[in-house]
Amino acid sequence: MAVARMSTWKFRPGQRDAALEVISKKGDDAERMQGFRGYLFLMSPEDQDAAILITLWEDEESLQASRESIFKEAVQDIERYTASPPDVKALHVHSADIPPIAPELARPA
Repeated sequence: MAVARMSTWKFRPGQRDAALEVISKKGDDAERMQGFRGYLFLMSPEDQDAAILITLWEDEESLQASRESIFKEAVQDIERYTASPPDVKALHVHSADIPPIAPELARPA
C-alpha cells in the first residue's frame, strides 16, 4: 500500500525561503531512494512562515527508511531556520491521480 508523510513546518520569521532552498536540494537525494514516488510542497500565502511537505512512498518500509535517513538529515539541516520541529504524520494513500500540475512547477531534469 502506498503511504505518505505530511510534515507541517513553522519557520522563524522571514526564514521560509532559505529553509525551502535547503529542503529542495534534499529532493535530489530523495528521488534516488528506493520506493520514492513524488512530493508536493505547499506554501500558504497567508502565513509566510509556514509550509507543508507531502512525500509519497511505495510502502511502509520505504517510508521508514526515509525517516531514518533523508528526513532526519533534512530536519537537522534546516533546524536553524525553524521555530519548532515539524509536525509529522504518516498516512495511507487511498487514491491518487496527479498529472503534471503545471510545467513551470516541474523540477528540471
